[in-house]
Amino acid sequence: MPDNTHIDIKEGTLGISSFAFSECSSLTSISIPNSILSVGREAFTGTAWFDNQPDGIIYIGKWACGYKGTMPENTQIVLEEGTFGVASGAFEDCSNLITISAPNSLSIIGERAFFGCNNLIFCTIPNNVNYIGDEAFYMCRSLTTISIPNYLTSINSYTFYDCSSLTSVVIPNSVTSIGNYAFAGCSSLASLNIPNSVESIGRLAFASCSDLTAINIPNGVVSIGERTFQDCKSLSSVTIPNSVKSISHYAFNECESLKSVTIPNSMVSIGSYAFLNCSGLTTVTIPNSLTSIGDNVFFNCINVKTTLIPVTDFVDYCNNENNRIITNIGKSVKLIDNEGIEIKDFVIPNGVTSIGDYAFNNCSGLTSVIIPNDVTRIGQYAFNNCSSLTSADIPNNITTIGESAFEKCSNMETL
Repeated sequence: MPDNTHIDIKEGTLGISSFAFSECSSLTSISIPNSILSVGREAFTGTAWFDNQPDGIIYIGKWACGYKGTMPENTQIVLEEGTFGVASGAFEDCSNLITISAPNSLSIIGERAFFGCNNLIFCTIPNNVNYIGDEAFYMCRSLTTISIPNYLTSINSYTFYDCSSLTSVVIPNSVTSIGNYAFAGCSSLASLNIPNSVESIGRLAFASCSDLTAINIPNGVVSIGERTFQDCKSLSSVTIPNSVKSISHYAFNECESLKSVTIPNSMVSIGSYAFLNCSGLTTVTIPNSLTSIGDNVFFNCINVKTTLIPVTDFVDYCNNENNRIITNIGKSVKLIDNEGIEIKDFVIPNGVTSIGDYAFNNCSGLTSVIIPNDVTRIGQYAFNNCSSLTSADIPNNITTIGESAFEKCSNMETL
């Protein structure tokens, strides 16, 4: 911009994107309107205007847009009165920043605003803040406590990711959604109250919160996202409300302290490996409302004794290290520990439409199985290595028999 030394952004403009004027070396003067609601990362770096600013916090209009120069150790920042927003990436990787205080005028904290400020121990977020961007406090590993302001409606993705010293979070009733990875890696977070206003919890939102012992899921959440509570190794109690209709894949994977789970009557589907390696789990109750169950939902849940499971979709419950088996009880199937028990004859209940991959894999005591007319698919390895199986009654409606479905059924006489 050799001939343009000044830019006056018009009133009504809502945002300035990242690097918007970066390296416009002749730009000496900039004016931005009050209508601006976002300022991107390094929007003005490399301009003459930026280079002429003194070291310290750089302001443009009512926005704190960065820090110039070398930040001294143990820096404590107090944003000036009237500051409306903190630009995206404004204090990114400022490892010498230990506290920041903001005036009540602050409304917006941009994406990555304090990303990587790993020595930040204290931050005041005024109640007027209504937006905090993705990754705003990402890897602020010294931050111990945070209060979410009352005007915030969403905790965005990665907002507090890997804040490993965070022990206390207060979430107000204004919040309706918690984004993907929002609190993932907050390994010191022992308890958290999620208000009833929350309707959506994203995938991996609380993954690896290893000190979290209990969680209440609000009555308004309709689904638990993929790996939401993965690796919450201290989680011993979880309440799933009647509003929840689905639990996604790996949702409670590696929750080894979880002892019991009651699935509400509203539940329609549970994804594959939802409770993988929940070694402390002893009791699971699942209602008849369930219409879809993924593969290996309780794989390696070595202490599960009794689980009632509806049978609309028949899947891999036999396929785990402890050779658990399925036996028919009315309209449900029952997963029981195989120790000392040998089921020989099995009738798959009416209503089952699919026998999943590996469903009866290695069920060596099974001698006969009757498959109802509703079944159209037998998955791969479904009866693999059922070495005692002598007969299987396969209906005419079967359209697909998977690879190795009856492999190593060495005593099969009738099919």
